[in-house]
Amino acid sequence: VGQLRLFASHILAGDYLDRRHDEALPDRAPLPRPDLRLMQRPIGPVAVFGASNFPLAFSVAGGDTAAALAAGCPVVVKGHSAHPGTGEIVAQAIDVVVKACGIHPGVFSLIQGGKRDVGQSLVQHPLIKAVGFTGSL
Repeated sequence: VGQLRLFASHILAGDYLDRRHDEALPDRAPLPRPDLRLMQRPIGPVAVFGASNFPLAFSVAGGDTAAALAAGCPVVVKGHSAHPGTGEIVAQAIDVVVKACGIHPGVFSLIQGGKRDVGQSLVQHPLIKAVGFTGSL
């Protein structure tokens, strides 16, 4: 919950947008500089692999999930096979919050499956734009 609160404050402050504005310099030599504006944009769905250890802190709703959501990206979590029940409970809690806040239900999904082909299919899916993974082999 601490990680989610940290990222929520980041969202509320608007820092995730990394907004920058360089005003035009029409008199700059040798060439004038136009007005430049930069703002971060979400890249699209992110796959997150649940960690094997600390299932409440680093797995379904851990830092990788929180960071992707804070960046405005939907998340598909592949739950870890060592604790599928805990993953389901956490996903249900996230679902309650999504509904209570009126967030689009597609912003978070949990898939389960202990075989590598599930994770491989997720990573290779053409709509997945990034992957978050915490841990070792």
